[in-house]
Amino acid sequence: MEAVNKTIIDDYGSITVEATVDSAARLYLSVSLLAMLFSLQRHILYQGANIYAGIARTLGKLIGVIITV
Repeated sequence: MEAVNKTIIDDYGSITVEATVDSAARLYLSVSLLAMLFSLQRHILYQGANIYAGIARTLGKLIGVIITV
């Protein structure tokens, strides 16, 4: 068994993945899959944060309008 560290960097940041593997092929497959999963997860979280921020801004504007009227 061989322990390997791999840092994955994408548009939303970076993450270090530690894997224990018994062959180079498994390492490549596992790291590739992890990279895709982490990238997808961060993309979903980032988009979700944008949606919630938009809702919060809209609610803030509505509350401001209601208070001033």
